[in-house]
Amino acid sequence: MSEQITERPAVAPRTWLILGERTGDNAQVLALGRALGWPCTVKQIRYDDSCTIAFRTAAPA
Repeated sequence: MSEQITERPAVAPRTWLILGERTGDNAQVLALGRALGWPCTVKQIRYDDSCTIAFRTAAPA
């Protein structure tokens, strides 16, 4: 796919940058937000260890 998108929206969309617990992942998300040049809001996700769903120990689907 060598097509390039040249049209930009009239108004830049508000973009959420969702950060988690991994520093490297967060750095990539923040870099993407800066590269887009759109207005961004950072949302930090924190996991509750008392949660009964063991998603961290579950095998990949």
